[in-house]
Amino acid sequence: MVLLRFLLLLFLLPAVALPARAASPVKARPLSGMGLLLVRDDGKRLVIYREPKLGRLAELPGRELPGLLPSLGAVSGCFPAVVLSTRPGWLRIVYDAAERDGWVERRRSGEFLPWGEFLPGRSIGMLPGLRKESYQLRREAVSGAESLRSVGQDESFRVAAVRGDWVRVNAGAGGEGWLRWRDDNSRLLISVRTAE
Repeated sequence: MVLLRFLLLLFLLPAVALPARAASPVKARPLSGMGLLLVRDDGKRLVIYREPKLGRLAELPGRELPGLLPSLGAVSGCFPAVVLSTRPGWLRIVYDAAERDGWVERRRSGEFLPWGEFLPGRSIGMLPGLRKESYQLRREAVSGAESLRSVGQDESFRVAAVRGDWVRVNAGAGGEGWLRWRDDNSRLLISVRTAE
């Protein structure tokens, strides 16, 4: 009996001895989707559906869309939402911090910009805490391509073009090369430093 109590105490003690505050979970980098919906701050509310025209999920102003910081700052008076897919006249967006998604009517929601249109001409930097290979400026838009150099988190690059998951950037005196802007899980690897 004493042995049984000792074993029970041994198993329960670690659970009781945990610190009062547990470590907060690491927030995942934002999803990239296929582009952004730029919702104007004009007081209109977005109506979000489970499927186009079916099953209203929510109605909210653009300012309640989940923030994409640190990946994306302010975009000239708009609130950006990640667009996951499209159907004729409809956009499927991420509408809350839990990454739930729903459909909004395209003509009533704002301006949709695929990443290939949004990123060129903008200044970007790499997010902190990525794997080492994410910080490589490469000669070609391929993971195994020759690395021209490692880049720092504090460096800024001007995007010249987008090709799939890669951006061709001007690195100033460092020349031109390719950086991966999203990973295999469609999560952003970059931050947009200025939203011109």
